[in-house]
Amino acid sequence: MKKYSEITKKYLKFQKNRTILTIVGIILSVTLITSVGTLAMSLKDKMIRDTKQEYGDYHVAFNGVSGSAASKIKNNFQVQDYGILSRENFAIINKTSQKEMEQNKFAAPYRYLNIKGYDKNAMEMLNVKVKYGRLPENSSEIVLDQWILEYMKNKPQIGGKIKLNVGKRMDSETGKEIAINTLGDYGWSAKEKFKTEKEKEYTVVGFLDNKGVFQSNSFIAKAVTFDNYKSVSNNKKYFIYSKMKSMNNIEKTVKEIAQIVNISGDNSDGAGKLEDPEFGAANINIQYNNSLLSLYGKSIYKGVNSSMFWTFLVVVLLIIICTIAIIYNSFNISVLERISQYGVLRCVGASAEQIRKIVYKEAFILSAIGIPIGLILGTMVMKLIFYIIGFLNIGSFYDIRMVISPLVIIASFMLGAITVFISAVGPANQAAKVSPLEAVKNSGSTKVEKIKKVKKSLIIKRLFGIEGEFANRNIRRNKTRFRITVFSMIISIVLYIVTSGVMDYTFKTGLADAGNSYTYHLYNNYLLYQNDDSKGIDKSIFLKLKDLKSVEKAYPLYSSESTLLIPKEKINSKYYEHRKDYFDVKEGNAFRVGNNSFSSYGDESLDELKKKLKAGTADKNVLNQEKGVILVNTAKIYGDKGKNIITEVTDYKVGDEIEIKTGREDNKYKKLKIVGIADKSVLTDEYNDNAGVIMLTTPEVYKYVTGKDYISHIFIVAKKGVSHTEVTDYLKQLQKNNAAYGYTDNEKLPKENNDSKTIVSILLYGFIFVVLLIGCLNISNTISTNLILRVKEFAVLKAIGMTREAVKKMILLEGLLYGFVSALYGSALGTVIYFVVFKAMGGVSEIAWAIPWKDIIVASVGAIMITFVWSLLSMRKISFGIIAEDLKADN
Repeated sequence: MKKYSEITKKYLKFQKNRTILTIVGIILSVTLITSVGTLAMSLKDKMIRDTKQEYGDYHVAFNGVSGSAASKIKNNFQVQDYGILSRENFAIINKTSQKEMEQNKFAAPYRYLNIKGYDKNAMEMLNVKVKYGRLPENSSEIVLDQWILEYMKNKPQIGGKIKLNVGKRMDSETGKEIAINTLGDYGWSAKEKFKTEKEKEYTVVGFLDNKGVFQSNSFIAKAVTFDNYKSVSNNKKYFIYSKMKSMNNIEKTVKEIAQIVNISGDNSDGAGKLEDPEFGAANINIQYNNSLLSLYGKSIYKGVNSSMFWTFLVVVLLIIICTIAIIYNSFNISVLERISQYGVLRCVGASAEQIRKIVYKEAFILSAIGIPIGLILGTMVMKLIFYIIGFLNIGSFYDIRMVISPLVIIASFMLGAITVFISAVGPANQAAKVSPLEAVKNSGSTKVEKIKKVKKSLIIKRLFGIEGEFANRNIRRNKTRFRITVFSMIISIVLYIVTSGVMDYTFKTGLADAGNSYTYHLYNNYLLYQNDDSKGIDKSIFLKLKDLKSVEKAYPLYSSESTLLIPKEKINSKYYEHRKDYFDVKEGNAFRVGNNSFSSYGDESLDELKKKLKAGTADKNVLNQEKGVILVNTAKIYGDKGKNIITEVTDYKVGDEIEIKTGREDNKYKKLKIVGIADKSVLTDEYNDNAGVIMLTTPEVYKYVTGKDYISHIFIVAKKGVSHTEVTDYLKQLQKNNAAYGYTDNEKLPKENNDSKTIVSILLYGFIFVVLLIGCLNISNTISTNLILRVKEFAVLKAIGMTREAVKKMILLEGLLYGFVSALYGSALGTVIYFVVFKAMGGVSEIAWAIPWKDIIVASVGAIMITFVWSLLSMRKISFGIIAEDLKADN
């Protein structure tokens, strides 16, 4: 042997099991880093594509600007790319029939086409797509909403020509044109007028994709034509959608451009979700696509950016610590096993530096094998997962694609290498410091400690006997071995608590919400805006829908707005701070609060409501006898820094009374008893996001308070796996017979959202599974080696009279104590770290902090069980042979 370091290769070959175990640890660690990084990049890519599809591929919109301002914006040096559109005006499709106007007093006098001219970039940025045909390529071509064909006399086909009366919609009260950057794009009035200016002929080249939602009772349809806008006019208003060259400090950049073109009125608060971004909203000149900007970490809300950064950083640090734990344990155990060998090398002249080089060379060889395999395996695992998701075509994740980022591969390689090096430093120094004499004499691992320093535990002795006392002393006498064993378990517990907490947070805040759970929604137009005793939905319609073969459940909604008297001490302080303007009218010692929902979804909904109760009951008899209500007491409100805040609305308790009145102002208040408190309503996972309070009850109590028993809405849950044609046919016929009725088709959304929620759960639980696998490997590694290195110790105990069964009992109790201590420290540390992550995520959505007791219990019980099982399995590796031979054994 020319060099001392050559002993490394010999040891690795001789101890194949230990070598393989260490390599597996490195592989799993690097696989975890690679797969998490790849998953993060792939999910980011998916979210960016979805956001671009839903809200547009642009950074900021300048709405309703003049021609001169438009020229300055598009030619500004800070604008990388832009798309332009403008309103070409409205066109009449047909006049609303007198019968429909009588049946639906909110109907418009005409059905319109809202014609807008897009250039090519605007079509791409705003994701204008056709279901049939193609997009327009010149100003004489047009594409239409498909649903409007039902109301056109000569239903045009693709390639056919249509002549349209184009003009202006006029406000009947003021006589002025409805401005192009107001809600005229969405709303209409029964008394508005239309002024025809010209007739224009178009060639229909396609029909727009309406995303499968039936446009019932709508009076304005979209129509898109083409304009290249080589020249712009000051007589028109334009909408410019721009991408900036840099998203850094985008708000400052946009304000500089706004000053140049002399426009104002930016609306950063409403920019998170643009419901229909090509139209613009009332008096808004500047609007940010904050949903897209936040995914790039460039949100105009600094709190959102910092929350995402710190959350990601904490998760990455936890993963790194986890990998350090497993690799460090492997190296440390490897060193402990060979302390006597290092002592021999020191005796024959090896220096401390040469001993370090042996350990470092071992680390280099193992990492050279394990890291590349980990990179490949991590990539292959994610490829398999994405293939399965794509094959199953589940939810909105069907088109997720794997993004293999060079940055992730390089970062994973570097983190793996650095982790292995850090893990090797401690054991290398420990090996270098070994005393030759003590190493040879004690084999480095059975050195007798001063047991008198270990305090007795009377509780453990009484519970588990002398074996328990020995077990307690054994785990406490060697602090290094104790910390090594417990550390890996603590990290696994921490990772489980944090990961489970993050998953629970995403579902609570609605970031992975399942959305509406009903399939169809039937409503009466009269009741969308006011209560009308004579215009409810006939109960025979509800009974008919309920009895249809393809309907699983139907829920009738009885609903009225109500006024409450709420004492100040019953208003949640946090809610009050954010919504002070709702509590400005007092009656006696209470606030008069309007805009509350007092509803019943029928007796059919009570079983569903029981699942969402936080306290009390949803029993029908109790509600009727006590004149009771169930209070939906959790609301989602929108803060001033771009984040959602989920908080309690009131501090009412079960058994409290609440004063309520509905209808006319002179009606008297009635007292109802709160018999239950829920955090969410039925049929939806959304929180209460209205200004007031939601109260749910039975139809009997609803009639007692309001004096009414008509149905205002019907929510239909259709059966899965069967045709729903009979439902849609019935709803369409119902609407044709009475124009006051309308409905929405929500058939695909619940399944897609539930499937997406399932995928998110699978991915997060998959991550937890890998963490648990690493934790089990750590525990197996440390416990089994710990037992093997103590064969002489066990022989001594048997020599002084301890039976074989007593030794086994002691070993099992040691495992249980390791698990208990790990659970205690891991739960405390995991809760603290999750609290830090929770606060970091608070910049996006804020909810009330709660200790994750369920996760703590699962992690603690799991840790104790795993240590017990591995202790039981590890005992099989110990022969418990002849005492004399065990005393002479060389570990």
